[in-house]
Amino acid sequence: PEGLLLASTLLLAFGSLKLAAAKVLPQKLSAIEAMALLNVLCVDKTGTLTSPDVKFERFVWFGEEDQDTLPLVGIVARETSAGNSTGDALIAALPQEDEYDAKEILAFSSQRKLSGVRVKYRGSIQTVLMGAPEFLGKLASLTHAQKKQVQELAASGNRILLVASFDDHKTKLKELADKSGTVLGLLVLSNELRDGVVETVKYLQGQGVSMRVISGDNPATVSYVATRAGIENPGKIITGAELEALPEDKWASTVRDTTIFARVLPEQKERLIATFKKQHKFTGMVGDGVNDALALKKADLGVAMYAGAAASRRVADIVLLNNSFTSLPMGMKLGNRIMQAIEVISILFFHKIIYGVVLLVATLAVGLTYPFEPRHVTFMNMFLVTMPTI
Repeated sequence: PEGLLLASTLLLAFGSLKLAAAKVLPQKLSAIEAMALLNVLCVDKTGTLTSPDVKFERFVWFGEEDQDTLPLVGIVARETSAGNSTGDALIAALPQEDEYDAKEILAFSSQRKLSGVRVKYRGSIQTVLMGAPEFLGKLASLTHAQKKQVQELAASGNRILLVASFDDHKTKLKELADKSGTVLGLLVLSNELRDGVVETVKYLQGQGVSMRVISGDNPATVSYVATRAGIENPGKIITGAELEALPEDKWASTVRDTTIFARVLPEQKERLIATFKKQHKFTGMVGDGVNDALALKKADLGVAMYAGAAASRRVADIVLLNNSFTSLPMGMKLGNRIMQAIEVISILFFHKIIYGVVLLVATLAVGLTYPFEPRHVTFMNMFLVTMPTI
């Protein structure tokens, strides 16, 4: 047993060094084995399938253009983004104002899917919110034509943020009444697919790994990106709101048959991972944000991006130092090689043990003295186990 333990540890350590050289940092030795056992791999969209760099494309106006709107959106981005890629893209692209007085700030959260500010700007109080159309649209109603425009833009792979203003300058931003706002327009943003994603997805699916996309973005946008990446069955979509409304007896079967999970909350991501595990699937999760941390911790194999949030790196089994999950195929190949090597060495050890037990039982049965002394056994082990293992 001591030799088997040594051989296994050395092989896993060797695998760790090889992975580190390929910009993949295993934080647990067991992660190397886990990479060879994947059945289901859940991936986030932004930062995993697509580049983390967000590009501002244009502002689509609903109604007449107002020269104060874009500077106000720039103020919202500056005050609420906290250094995220979307906020940085808006700050870089939109006109920035320094002369304003922020009265109240509503930071972005995964739960609300929106952010906003109430500021004194150019002598008057302004209340402006921006966020996901599905969420902000409850506070500021969209017409049928506007909803259709949102869907068309999202279906072409763009990320869409709705911008709305409010005349109510007294109610707290978290407590603004439904349908009390006026929609101003849409921020259109884009992400490009990461290099090598199509080849990686093709390899993983060829190895029998089922791919699922779990994202907080618009379902049409996520489906478009999944289709471009080559993920199978991208039309099987469900949103976080629909998941919330699912009866308990239909949850497991619905999750099993769905590929795209859009507009989901961090707690729902964790529950989705737990569901796949209950279905006896060895489940991996790839993510880079704070909202992915719960799911990364719950997964059999948590994979984080080095450029992502510190919380996600801390709970992950593997950290991708080059921020690209295209390193996973190499890790899976290496994991398979190492597990096969350990299996072969284990067979050698078990053969030796079986041989010793059979010989012992045979000599006891016929009343002979056991023919080998300990030094003889050690000498035989050199040829039966040590040399083949090396």
